[in-house]
Amino acid sequence: MNRFSKVVMKNVYYNQNMVMKIFKGDMYIMVCFQCTDNFQPSFLVSESAQTCKKCKKVKDLIKYSTNLSSYIYSINLQNKFNMISPSFNGNELIYFNPKFIDEGYTEKEVFLEIIDCLNLQNTYYNNVKIITNVCNQMMGLIIDRINDLISDNPKGYLISLLNILEYNLHLTFITISWLSDKENNIIIEEITDNFARVVINSLKFQRDYNFLGRFEQIYKEWEGVLSFDKLAFQYGIEIVTYLSDKKQINNSQIDPINFKKLIATIRAMYELLFTCESAYEHKELIIDKKGNISTKKTNNYSEIAKKYVDCMINRKVSSFDIKTINKLNMVCKKYIGISLEEISKIIGGLQNHYVNSDDFLIGSVDYFQKLIKHLLQCSDKDAEKFLSILMSARTNNFIFATSTSLRENRPLRKCLITIEDDIVACPISILEFSLIGLYLDITYATLPKSPFQKELFTIVDKYVHKKFESDVILHLKNNFIDAFIKGDIEKDNMVPDIEAGRGFLQLPGQIDIIMLYRNKMFVIECKDIGLKYTPKSILNEVYRFRKIGNKSFQNKLSNKVESVYNNWDSIVAFLGVSSENKIQKHMPISLFVTDTFSVAAIEKDLPSPVVPFQKLIEWINQQV
Repeated sequence: MNRFSKVVMKNVYYNQNMVMKIFKGDMYIMVCFQCTDNFQPSFLVSESAQTCKKCKKVKDLIKYSTNLSSYIYSINLQNKFNMISPSFNGNELIYFNPKFIDEGYTEKEVFLEIIDCLNLQNTYYNNVKIITNVCNQMMGLIIDRINDLISDNPKGYLISLLNILEYNLHLTFITISWLSDKENNIIIEEITDNFARVVINSLKFQRDYNFLGRFEQIYKEWEGVLSFDKLAFQYGIEIVTYLSDKKQINNSQIDPINFKKLIATIRAMYELLFTCESAYEHKELIIDKKGNISTKKTNNYSEIAKKYVDCMINRKVSSFDIKTINKLNMVCKKYIGISLEEISKIIGGLQNHYVNSDDFLIGSVDYFQKLIKHLLQCSDKDAEKFLSILMSARTNNFIFATSTSLRENRPLRKCLITIEDDIVACPISILEFSLIGLYLDITYATLPKSPFQKELFTIVDKYVHKKFESDVILHLKNNFIDAFIKGDIEKDNMVPDIEAGRGFLQLPGQIDIIMLYRNKMFVIECKDIGLKYTPKSILNEVYRFRKIGNKSFQNKLSNKVESVYNNWDSIVAFLGVSSENKIQKHMPISLFVTDTFSVAAIEKDLPSPVVPFQKLIEWINQQV
């Protein structure tokens, strides 16, 4: 059974029943043209397929690396979960005192050693240049340690990191699918992965019985552990790929102690990126004698957790109209050789051909091209063009990260990593996830800046924003039947100027929605921003809503609010309110409505607050 579900590409969603069955096989799906001189799909799954010397080396490497790394990471995550929540196995509730949980070698030990080496105990910095220098010194030592830890078997550690990233994806999908499972389609007893089953049983117990009254916070903390690892491991894989390039394959088991240290060191590296990023913003870095590195923290985590979980459970689902899909398809064909529908067709083909999505797909680059050509019946040129989108770049000039911004070469987009000469290895589920991610990046126009992204953005901004705006208007009309609502109010030639007796108002900009409800005027700006999940993107989003300046979100909306107030009678008439109804003039209530959860929603002192779509009706009712 495939770990990943069928993906329906009218709307990207997952059939939760499909993520339940998990099988660990010892079949490594592989072939190249030295193994066989022709292409047939059956060769990719046949155990009797001839294996050439190069492919056999990679197959043996995976055999020696995966089982041990899966076990180590699973035990590590169990300790992480037990630090957050009591465990419920379906019969017994087991409460762990975090003080007595032996986590082994952790990020804290990494920082203690680094800080001791650099003699940074009990230091405080408030100068950005000095903070940058201190962070760079610590980061340099961490990367040197990663190089030392993998030196005995660099390719083995690379495969091991890919393997635990795959397991992380598996746990993430089960966790999120369970939270969204309103119809109870997930049968917990059918989850064959023991740890995943305990996690879901424990979360369900917390939710059903309100044990400790902390379900939302426990869920968000657990998802945070998985999300953090996902981001950290991707950057770690990039670094280890670079450090192991052109190194010989060593077909022996990885050192379990070194691998535990490698996991902790990679986590410490990403945590340092996050902390330094915050330190640059706040101009403050604090290092105490115990090795704790900190800066200012202002967010109320429990409030974030509650709102996040509420929004995830009741999240808004959108879809594209045919006209928009066709426009996106044309741009995709131009730049990557295939359409959106063909991306979904590849995912479906992979799921049909390969039963065990935690297996590795291994083969030469040209054989991968033949696979794409077979699944799509496309030309060699288009298959080669598309495959290049998924290939991890090999470079002698690796650029190390200076922030938590998503990287173009991250393994959950550039998933096909060269292991030996032209032989590529990738867990099937990571390939599927990368394809799903590419689909979403296209539909949100969130690809790296390029002519391709620019053309996509023009389409998405024009059509998708209008669709979200229409969804918000319909939502308001369905819930506030007696409200007066107008949407997509153009800057010019739309609102008659009642006071002048002729012509039209000149507004400071297009206004998404104006609503009069129970004698209260609302000016609403729609922002289809997408869910942010990296520290850098979260900070940037909060900053955009917090910033005050001529071109800021807040200032632009404020100008529109003032224009509505200054042209009150014209706006009221435009809304269709009878002249007999005298509406007392007042400063309109302004807000931003987002299509999903935003950390900016917990900011208390914004001139115009940020309200997730899921909370819009509740918020407006509180104002009237």
